[in-house]
Amino acid sequence: MDLQLDGKRGLVTGGSKGIGRAIARQLALEGVDLVIAARNTADLDLAVHELAAETGRRIVGLTVDTQDDGSVKALVAGTVATLGGLDILVNAAAKPGGQAPPPKLAEITDDLFWDDVNVKGWAIFGRPARLLLTWRLPAGAGSST
Repeated sequence: MDLQLDGKRGLVTGGSKGIGRAIARQLALEGVDLVIAARNTADLDLAVHELAAETGRRIVGLTVDTQDDGSVKALVAGTVATLGGLDILVNAAAKPGGQAPPPKLAEITDDLFWDDVNVKGWAIFGRPARLLLTWRLPAGAGSST
């Protein structure tokens, strides 16, 4: 499938494992040069090596703490410096599964419901990345999801 992404530059958080890695792989197969970001350096290095070997694309790994605004800003700046810009942002970072059994419905607090990584993580990324993604678009073009 040709999604006309050849030559685009992307950032995938949570890119070392699971859904994030699968998305990174598919983007690279479509011709996207990528920065993939994750917490664990060893997992990140392995993913970078394997994805670059499989796809032939430029894949760079950067560590990030998606709950730390400074870390996120540094990641976006590092991505732009490394790739020369940013066209695609995929926020697939999430807390690792299997931590504890899910709470009963009556025990769910607002903090549990509005998960720090899945909701706040996107908000943290949305601010610096949205500026980069929209500054070069004409008024009314593009979107952020």
